[in-house]
Amino acid sequence: NQTEFTRFFPLLGAVLTQARAVASSQGLDPDSATMLTRDFLEEQEGVISLTKRATASLTTRYSFNEGRLKGFTAGVAARYTRGRERNAQVVSGVAILPAIKSDDYILTNPFVSYRRKFGRFHWTLQLNVNNVFDEKVDVGNGYTWTRYTEPRQYVTTATVAF
Repeated sequence: NQTEFTRFFPLLGAVLTQARAVASSQGLDPDSATMLTRDFLEEQEGVISLTKRATASLTTRYSFNEGRLKGFTAGVAARYTRGRERNAQVVSGVAILPAIKSDDYILTNPFVSYRRKFGRFHWTLQLNVNNVFDEKVDVGNGYTWTRYTEPRQYVTTATVAF
């Protein structure tokens, strides 16, 4: 599975022009005020970022259909994601942050539910625990686009069917 992202830095040209005008109006040198941004945009010209994704998912559950636990269900969902390569962050030809590979991670989400019929209504109560081990991994595409896994969450659901 390979996804190709194209950057649209040319759209920033108008904003850069406006920033230069603001710098001039404040008595600043527009070249000095926008040097890092201009250098970065020039270095990114024509660069296409390729991100390969490797993932695997597994979900399993067991339902108790008889005995004292009749109506209970327990299960777990797990998702593995391979770490991603990140290019070095380069400014004015100098690598200020090294090329790295982010960590592989597995998110584990157990759940339990109880289903029962009361009269003509079918009731289900369910508890999900998302990211049960509270994994904290940067899953963003690069240094400038960091994004972390969601923290542990407890989600309860009550459903009535008739």
